[in-house]
Amino acid sequence: MSFFSEEDQDRVALMITGPSILLGLIGGSTAWIMAKGYTATAWLMAHKILVPKEEAMISFLDAGLDLARLALIAVLVVLMLWGLIASASRRRA
Repeated sequence: MSFFSEEDQDRVALMITGPSILLGLIGGSTAWIMAKGYTATAWLMAHKILVPKEEAMISFLDAGLDLARLALIAVLVVLMLWGLIASASRRRA
């Protein structure tokens, strides 16, 4: 016997696995950067993903994130949370 319908079970599964996958990607990329170290950060700086440590607000190894990149990450997190809340409230109505 289940408390949720089949469609609700799928949504609950997505709400549980989605953040887990996101955290796994963040953790995996962090582990990759730490394992590859300065070679990885040099590549990320060459491709304009990270900025040099002198320009960074949050730095790690010899690179980091400046205000523009931090703002982009914050906007993406807010949009993801908004989408999650909007879809959950739409299902209740």
